[in-house]
Amino acid sequence: MRNRLCSLLSLLMFCLLTCSCGNTQNEIVDKKEIQDKLVPDKLMEETNLDIEGHHYEWIRYCLEDDGIRIIGLRTKEDVLFIPTSIQGYPVTRIGGAEEEIDTEGVHTEYDVYDAAKEFHIWNTDMEQKIKKIIIPEGVREIVNEGMAYVRAEELVLPESLVLVDEQTFIGCSITRVEIKGEQTTLGHSAFAMSLLKEILFPADFQGTLGPTCFGGTQIEIFHCPANVKKINFFVDCKKLEEVTFSESQNKILIPEYDFTGCLSLKKLTITANVRTVRIMQNLYADDTKGNGV
Repeated sequence: MRNRLCSLLSLLMFCLLTCSCGNTQNEIVDKKEIQDKLVPDKLMEETNLDIEGHHYEWIRYCLEDDGIRIIGLRTKEDVLFIPTSIQGYPVTRIGGAEEEIDTEGVHTEYDVYDAAKEFHIWNTDMEQKIKKIIIPEGVREIVNEGMAYVRAEELVLPESLVLVDEQTFIGCSITRVEIKGEQTTLGHSAFAMSLLKEILFPADFQGTLGPTCFGGTQIEIFHCPANVKKINFFVDCKKLEEVTFSESQNKILIPEYDFTGCLSLKKLTITANVRTVRIMQNLYADDTKGNGV
């Protein structure tokens, strides 16, 4: 009886080990097949993926010299977590050119925004609104109008991020942005025409704010980082009421035409520590009708 029981147990263990090894082998083969297809600059698409505890309905990406660039992905989760790695390669960049978003060539060269909206690069559909987008440490750039018109409420940018490219978040529904990186650059019109109301910078922010990077947004009160000297990022911000400069600021340059269209602006607070303030001519172009500052 004892010998028979031992034989049955041995058989059971053998079956379990065989099944386990078979599954592992299949996973290794699948991963190897995908990695074999991963060649630099070749677009890859996958569906129904589980990465780092999150499920993605669809993802499009390509391999570059320093890692993976994600062109778009979709999830039904309330919070969109950008993966830190795919197929063993680190994710270092986000964003696709128009031909990468619209692979069928439906849109013209200058219709990247329409392509992003039609092909739902980040949302499952245009009715879905994500509560928050979290971009992980390791991502260094968001490029090529990469997240234009994304439907989300909040965005967190990591310390590792050095560049938010021109028009990257143009027309998006994001209302709150937290920047953690001290060296992050916001390119020309990075958040233009978006629903942005609040943006938070780290205490020692040393990055750059490009021309009209907040143009046409919903910002009401703006606290300018100390290292930013040139204020050329507010145009047509109709709800902007107040701009406050840091006590550590020593120089301020306000070019001509900045604050044009900011019809609600009532107050610029410049501390006594500021040594030089230069305001260019024609600053308040709308003031001829009594609508400017």
